[in-house]
Amino acid sequence: MHNGVMNEVKLEEALMWAFYDGKFVQEKGKHVQLENRGLTFADGLFEVVRTIKGRILFFEDHFTRMIKSAAFFNMEIPFTSQETKEFASELIRRNAIEDGELYIQLTRGTDLHREHRFPSEKTPSTFFMLALPLRRIDAENWKNGVKLFTYPDLRHKLCEHKTINLLPNVLAKNFAYSNGGYEALMFRDFEGKKVATEGGSSNYFLVKD
Repeated sequence: MHNGVMNEVKLEEALMWAFYDGKFVQEKGKHVQLENRGLTFADGLFEVVRTIKGRILFFEDHFTRMIKSAAFFNMEIPFTSQETKEFASELIRRNAIEDGELYIQLTRGTDLHREHRFPSEKTPSTFFMLALPLRRIDAENWKNGVKLFTYPDLRHKLCEHKTINLLPNVLAKNFAYSNGGYEALMFRDFEGKKVATEGGSSNYFLVKD
């Protein structure tokens, strides 16, 4: 480490911290139970928030969306927005992240019987955060552009909620990589037309001249 910035240290070798259910823990420890509904049902929500110079961008917007989605899916977030932001800031500080990503995940908790119906209301949710270095885009890609493929959008019809069921996104992204591309632009058929929705792992913006 040098001047608070990760320097020549591979991510998998670094001793990273995570925030898990109210505690700061070492990532390499065992924390999530195998019966957690996030693992067995993808029964959870997530947000990814950009950080620059250790500061969290648009945190309130992201967390407000998670609050609305949690209410829609009848999940309980165990911390307030302010508490979560304070925990996140401390996590970023502990991991010496300058430019990076804050990953937030909420699941319906652990269900030992793997029932499809919701578990008892007394079942606590699982909430954790990761603070990771930014995945930088190669300078050549910025200069020369990248190869883009189209791919059918196979996701469910509740895409306004960021659920952790990302298998359709994984399929789209892997299709692009397997064919020598960088990203897949997903589309759906709507009223006889193909409508672009989003990238496999990215947003997209168009400049109309």
